[in-house]
Formats: sequence, C-alpha cells, structure tokens
Amino acid sequence: MTSSLVNTVTNSLLTPDGLLAEPVERLLVLVPDQDISEVELVSQVLALVSSRCLLIIYLSVTANSASEPLARRRLVMLDALTRTQRIHVQTRLEIGGNWLEAVCPIWKQGDILVCHAEQRLLWNGHYQALAPILTERLNAPVLQLTGLCFVQPHPAWVNLKRWALEIYPFAVIAICFVLQALISHFTTDYPWLGMLLMIDSVVVEFSLLWAYFRSFIKVRSHGRSDCELFSRLGLA
Repeated sequence: MTSSLVNTVTNSLLTPDGLLAEPVERLLVLVPDQDISEVELVSQVLALVSSRCLLIIYLSVTANSASEPLARRRLVMLDALTRTQRIHVQTRLEIGGNWLEAVCPIWKQGDILVCHAEQRLLWNGHYQALAPILTERLNAPVLQLTGLCFVQPHPAWVNLKRWALEIYPFAVIAICFVLQALISHFTTDYPWLGMLLMIDSVVVEFSLLWAYFRSFIKVRSHGRSDCELFSRLGLA
C-alpha cells in the first residue's frame, strides 16, 4: 500500500468555554487504526508529560477482528517506547463501535485527550473532525495533532491502480499483436523492413513483460522477507 507522511507536525489545544483549570493526572491518547509515526507520537506525548508523573492511556478502536493483531502490535510498540519508571502506561483496544463510545467509559474529569486532526467521526449524518466533537460532548480539553498520520490514497484510486496492474501484461500482448499485424500488412512489398520492425516489436514486448514480472517477483520476495523478520522478532 502506498502512503506518504506529512513532514510538519503541529498541535492545537481545543478547550471548552468556561473550563476551570484542574490538576492533570492522565493523558488519554487516541491511536487511529492506520499507519502512524509511533516514534513521533511518543515524542509529542513525552513533551506534554515533561517531568510530571502521569498515567498515559493509549486507546485504539478497530472496525473488526481482522485488523485486531496489527492494532495490538501498534499499542505494544507505543507502550514500549513510552514506559519509564515514572511514566505509567495502559493500552486499550475496542473492536467495533466508534470513538465516542470508546472514550466515554474511560474518560474522567481532569483528563487531557490527545487525538489526530485526521481522525473523523460520523456525526449528524456526515463525517466530522473528532477533536471538536470530543471537546463539546465531554466538556474537556483536547490536544489535536496534525501531521502524524500517513496519508492514505483514496480507495477508488487504489482499486483502479490494482486493476491496471492486473491487466497490464494482457494489454501489452494485445497491443503488440495488433502492431505486429499492422506491420505484416503494410510491409508486404518491403519484407526486410517488415522483418526488422517485427523483431523490434518482439524485443519491446519481451522487455515490457520482463520488467513487469521482475517487479512482481521482487515485491513478493520483499513481502516474504518482512514476514520472516516479524517472526524472528516475535511479532507474527
């Protein structure tokens, strides 16, 4: 899956009107079920903690059990990167439901919520940014981070790209077949030219197909290497 990371990380604090300052004892960090920069997220969290002794709760919501293993690995990684002698960490994973349903039973007065600008919630019939909804519904401060999520291509574009890759070799063969038929038809009076063009077209066809299958085999081999690495690390 192709993805790109937004380089600049920014944050903004959303606070409800009339909120009274309270001592902060916990950070409730909402971890999206998608590719993120775990190291950068932990860096932002530790910058908030500073020298204070706080409890940090990493909460993730996954749509179904199929994505549960990856979500748990992400939480384990965040726990390992964050936990110290003075910083206590808890991780929670909710399967199904939405962010509001997952946050409400855990949230306590005085918590600071940390979420990502890219996180959305279906609210009043359409998807809206999660941070303002949490601020309004819980009357709580929410720190919104921007730039930590990898930008995912639109699903329609992914499907189109996959379809194009699947038909690529057949398209090459069909186009070269038509081209060779045209060469044979228009060079009957010049057999030497027809032979030369035919050889060129076969070389081009073979080169395009060889490059495609070589790339395909390389991707498959890389995927197997990743699986072996995860197995050795005890993550698979």
